[in-house]
Order: sequence, then structure tokens, then C-alpha cells
Amino acid sequence: MSLSKKIQGHPKPSREARSNKSSNMPVIIPDDEDCCKLFAADVLCGRDRAPMTHPGNKRFRQMIMQKREAYQKATSHEARLSVTDEIMTTVGEYGGRFLRRNGKSGKLEQMEDGLARELIQKAIQCVPKILPKIPKRTPPTMLVRMVSEENTSSDVDDESRFQNILSDQRKIFEALMRQRGMNLP
Repeated sequence: MSLSKKIQGHPKPSREARSNKSSNMPVIIPDDEDCCKLFAADVLCGRDRAPMTHPGNKRFRQMIMQKREAYQKATSHEARLSVTDEIMTTVGEYGGRFLRRNGKSGKLEQMEDGLARELIQKAIQCVPKILPKIPKRTPPTMLVRMVSEENTSSDVDDESRFQNILSDQRKIFEALMRQRGMNLP
């Protein structure tokens, strides 16, 4: 297939993308000798070094980070599809395509829309969900038992008051032991 036929399948960049000279400059990846020119706005499928450092993939990851909350909050399948379609449209508006390397020939080829949607969905799903902020733990408060007025009266025997306090301390101690899973003496 000739070079002109392969390039004809490339979508025409938008006015914004045409004004940005860096997105239309071909990017050469080592061992990329196929006739499909690779542009800076293109998104490459794969996990090796080239897709991680490619400018189109960097922009794609930024879009994923911006749209992840909308995708994760979507309650219906249609709402999630609209988020992925919006990302696909944005990539296309910048003059980018979703490309993958053919396993047999090793040449770059444009991905079908369905596969590109799956790529976007997996990219969003790999981003961790936003967790709500957990408030800092407050220090435990000391429980203070108020001694009532009737227990402090002079007619109450000191020994009985001592026994009441000792009994209360024993209950607190046993409750703490049970809470920590320790055997009671």
C-alpha cells in the first residue's frame, strides 16, 4: 500500500491542531519503518517505552485524569460511553488517532472505534478511585465519673466509698481486658 493511501485515512486536524505546529510534526520511533506517519497527537497502544513517552499519550493520560471522576460517578452504561466518546472526539479534534502495532507485520495501524473505546475504558479503570478524606483521629477523651453529692456526704462510710471505687475500677479493667482480647485473671 502506498504512502498516500495510508495518509488519506488520517483525519484532518482541526483549526486548533493545525495552529499548533508541534502536534503535526512527525515523531519517529526507533524501528518504525512502516508507511504510516506517526504524529505527536496520535495515541499509541502498548506498555513499552515508546507509548509512555509519546506526546499524544501524555496528553491522553491528562485527559483521562480530567475525565476519570465523571466516568466513575456515571451510573449508567450510556453515561460512561458518553465520557469515552468525548475523549475519542477530543483526541480526533487534536488531529490524533488511536494506533496499535500489528502483531504479524509489526506496522502501525489505526484501531477500530470499539477497540479505542476499550482502551479508554481500561485506562480510566486503571486510575485509582478518588477516596474521601479521612479526618484525623482525635485523641481519646477521658471518661470522668462525677461523684454525686449524696456519696460525698459525711454520713457515708469511707470504707463503703472505697469499695465502690474499687468495684468501678475492676469493671473498667475487665472491660478493657475483654476489648483487647486478653484473658481475665
